[in-house]
Amino acid sequence: MGFLISSSNVKYFAKSLHCLCRLGNEIYMESKDAKLIIKTWNASRSTFASFCFENSFFEEIDPFRAEGEDQYLTCKISSKTFLQVFRSVNFIERSVETCAAQLSDNGDQLIFTMRCKHAVVKTFQVNYEECDAVQAIYTKDLSPNKLTAPSKLFLELLSNFPTSVDEITLSVSPCKVMISSYTDKEEIGKVMSTEMKLDPKEFSYFQVGIDSCISFSLRDLRSILSFAESCSAECKMSFEYEGKPFVMEIVLENMSAANFVLATIAGNDESQHTNISLPRGNYTRNDSTTAKQKENQRQQRKKCKTAQKDASILQNGDVIDDRILDEVQQGRISELLFAVDQPSQGLRKTVLADDSDEDE
Repeated sequence: MGFLISSSNVKYFAKSLHCLCRLGNEIYMESKDAKLIIKTWNASRSTFASFCFENSFFEEIDPFRAEGEDQYLTCKISSKTFLQVFRSVNFIERSVETCAAQLSDNGDQLIFTMRCKHAVVKTFQVNYEECDAVQAIYTKDLSPNKLTAPSKLFLELLSNFPTSVDEITLSVSPCKVMISSYTDKEEIGKVMSTEMKLDPKEFSYFQVGIDSCISFSLRDLRSILSFAESCSAECKMSFEYEGKPFVMEIVLENMSAANFVLATIAGNDESQHTNISLPRGNYTRNDSTTAKQKENQRQQRKKCKTAQKDASILQNGDVIDDRILDEVQQGRISELLFAVDQPSQGLRKTVLADDSDEDE
């Protein structure tokens, strides 16, 4: 049980693995129905990638099956382990004639065998871990906006953006396409912004059903486009509006397709989250937590200023004890704010409970 890849296709298999390893820390492998599927997602679970190799891609293929079971094998392998096997794409392209993979006799390892020029044979024994199948839930066929263009065009455009830019914004209308660096509302006017406009004629296929403005990860997009450019492939983009996933499909002649799903930033600033769903959980953006923390900090500072301004006098004219003012300066404002909203007796009972105990 295993598969055999010829020299003409093994380089594409290696490039696919390198692309996945740049995106995620673990590679998920599924073998079923005479085809092989490899997948991954990034650490923040905001980007999902999947490569599907059909039967025609292999010289021979027999789907992996779990030992003693009729079910197909689904496993995950560390990205670092795969990079040790397929270390250099250039070496594989020049020297490797065939690449085979099969299960070990006891079924606890995957054995990769590379037959190279000059009768050199390389064998790698890779440990794997069985797992459940994973799949992102998204749709691209019904997307109102679809763009197709060579990957080289997108790479040339993205080369104008500094490496410090983490996210970009794609704005489309029936008359133009605009790509700009994404800037948070608090940083507008404080950082440099890059913006580029494209004519619809630059695309081999251009369909805009609704005006859209979406923002997504630039770093992950660079990795995807680098793979597409190395294969001289076109990129098909499908998307709707902010809060809905951005899908990029790369089709090659010798395999079915590679699909990449990138989460976009939702329009509601109070809940910027990812929007790709998995059967075993939801994606979560790192920047959503940061935005909420910033908002909480602003609210805390605002309350602190108000509390310090009114801290000396209560509603009935009583003066607050100096010890409470020290607590305000130390950041313990929740008790004080509660006390300010209450009558004087409530303050003595709630905040100065220790003094009451001492008097007794």
